[in-house]
Amino acid sequence: MENSQHQRDRRLGHRDWAAAERIGKEQLATGMQGKASRTPFPEETERKSLQVLDIVYTDLCGPMKTVAPSGNRYVMHIIDDYSRFTVTYLLQHKSEATQNIVDYVRWAENNFGRKPRVVRSDGGGEFDNKRLRKFYLEEGITPQYTTAYSPQSNGVAERKNRLITEMATCMFFDSGLEKRYWGKAVLTATYLQNRLPSRLAKAMSSSFVENNVAGGSARRLPQYIAGLAASGGALAAGTFLGWTAPAEIPLVQKAEYGFPITTEQFSWIGSMATLGAASMCFPIGIMMKMIGRKWAMLSMVLPLLIGWLLIIFANNVAMLMVGRFFLGVGGGAFSIAAPTYTAEIAQSSIRGTLGTFFQLLVTVGILFTYSIGAVLNVQVLSTICSVVPLAFGLIFPFMPESPHYFIEKNRYNDASKSLKWLRGSHYDERAEIEDLKEEDAKMRADKITFVQVLKQRATIRALIICLGLVFFHQFSGINAIIFYTTTIFTDANTGLEATDATIIVGVIQVVATLLATFIVDKSGRRILLIISGFFMAVSTILLAVYFQLKEDDTRQIENLGWLPLLAVCLFIAMFSIGYGPILWLMIGELFANNVKAYVSPLAGASAWLLAFLVTKIFPNLRDGLGNAGVFWLFSCLSLLGTVFVFFVVPETKGISLAEIQRMLSGENGRLGSVYKSHAKSEAKSTYQTVKPVTSRAK
Repeated sequence: MENSQHQRDRRLGHRDWAAAERIGKEQLATGMQGKASRTPFPEETERKSLQVLDIVYTDLCGPMKTVAPSGNRYVMHIIDDYSRFTVTYLLQHKSEATQNIVDYVRWAENNFGRKPRVVRSDGGGEFDNKRLRKFYLEEGITPQYTTAYSPQSNGVAERKNRLITEMATCMFFDSGLEKRYWGKAVLTATYLQNRLPSRLAKAMSSSFVENNVAGGSARRLPQYIAGLAASGGALAAGTFLGWTAPAEIPLVQKAEYGFPITTEQFSWIGSMATLGAASMCFPIGIMMKMIGRKWAMLSMVLPLLIGWLLIIFANNVAMLMVGRFFLGVGGGAFSIAAPTYTAEIAQSSIRGTLGTFFQLLVTVGILFTYSIGAVLNVQVLSTICSVVPLAFGLIFPFMPESPHYFIEKNRYNDASKSLKWLRGSHYDERAEIEDLKEEDAKMRADKITFVQVLKQRATIRALIICLGLVFFHQFSGINAIIFYTTTIFTDANTGLEATDATIIVGVIQVVATLLATFIVDKSGRRILLIISGFFMAVSTILLAVYFQLKEDDTRQIENLGWLPLLAVCLFIAMFSIGYGPILWLMIGELFANNVKAYVSPLAGASAWLLAFLVTKIFPNLRDGLGNAGVFWLFSCLSLLGTVFVFFVVPETKGISLAEIQRMLSGENGRLGSVYKSHAKSEAKSTYQTVKPVTSRAK
């Protein structure tokens, strides 16, 4: 019986000193005996993590005396502090540790929906190098370093490393394997450690599985649903943005409404929507704070309906102008409220994807209007478009309010219910609620006036970036092309029906924006903006060349009817993967919560006022400079925008909103310098009773 108990303990990795010493003498441990010291384990660390992947520890052991069949000589463990779940890697060289950490972060993000917040390791070169520091910076991860080769300072990793090593040593002896198969024993020991009853078992029976494993994909679905529902307002905005393209010729040339409309009057009709949008950017910020993001958006159904009714029953130009103004009021409000709402309901791992929903639904609305406008008269087109805000008003009441709003109002139970709806009914929301409360308390403590806002370095930098992006977004010519697509193709004599070419452009816009939805959180914002700006310049240069040739001699373009269609499609596609969705996404990301009420509306109003300027003067520029001159101007401004992004705009992919603020203010603490300066004092206070482990193979 005693022998049976002894065998069972050995197979579970418990200490068997006689066996371990025998293995050491026979050199069967092949380098692992350095971790099997009788020196007591470092004491338990003071855990500061509140959920899985808050903090992870990593440690490396080796080289082993015997090379494994695959050439491996080192063992590397990465341990989650909250659950003690361990991932083990076998390495041929120490330098592979960097790539393993990168792989671990990607694995965690794909399976658990979040990245490690802090990575702790010793200060060895394999864990503290230029490539890793750059990776941590890009991913918004805080590296923290302890004294190299000091088990006291890296106790969690050291304890787990020794547990697995001793367990692997006993199994290795029992199995009778050749010593070159030590890697199999280590991997098996890791697997058993992860399966044995421990904190992990408790965690997996509660929040670990619900928050980070089993619900990985399911709990994202409610966020996607809420994000799409909120972006229903963008669909409504897209319908009135696309309305001018199919409406211009019937109203101006055919007098379909029964009263004359000049080209100058129609330019006012088209641009009045942008004035209405600009006028609403500041009031919507106040409304979101007073009645919440959800009900602020729902209240915009009324001006949208009023606007469409005025257009449907218009009997003079003034009614059309006022109707377009009301449509702009609703659309401008959504351009601020919807991105704010989606940024606040989304986890950081999918915030970029949800942020592109607004622009995606705008393009769908434009395509919808182009398509039905090609076969229906303007009045029927307007009637169908009026159904879109009604549908939004029926669907969105079933969506939750932003948990940020509830926290601002000290309604913590409601915030908890909102997070349960968004993350899944089994989600343990307590840690996230605490984070939101801490963030809200900081915002209240940091409450400042508009004058103080303009003195903050982070806010000034964010404002310069956003206003710069807004300027180049509008002066790329996007709204001029969207509003006057049909006219551009009519002037170009492409050989296609202008309405057919317009629909093709709408399809390209939807497909490209949909592509951006999938890649914005993988490739990053900055690179997409650079690609977008450069190729928009190329496409407007092609249009300028085409119209220049046409103005010089129409015979030169007889076989170039395809060029304007190609150029406009390229322009729309490149705009839709870059400037289109990312501008509104970055406006939501770059400003701190305590200044958003001041500066986000300013950025939104600037965008719509510039849109008004472009759409209003486009017909005048076309008359004064000619089509070629206008597109030469747009191409130069797009190239300047590309230079601006390259030198001024930072990457925000995968970085938390708080980390973005620290980056803009010029702080470097998130790279680990703060922890590093306190590493020795923490080691003394936390592990001061622990004797150093002197026998360590590394």
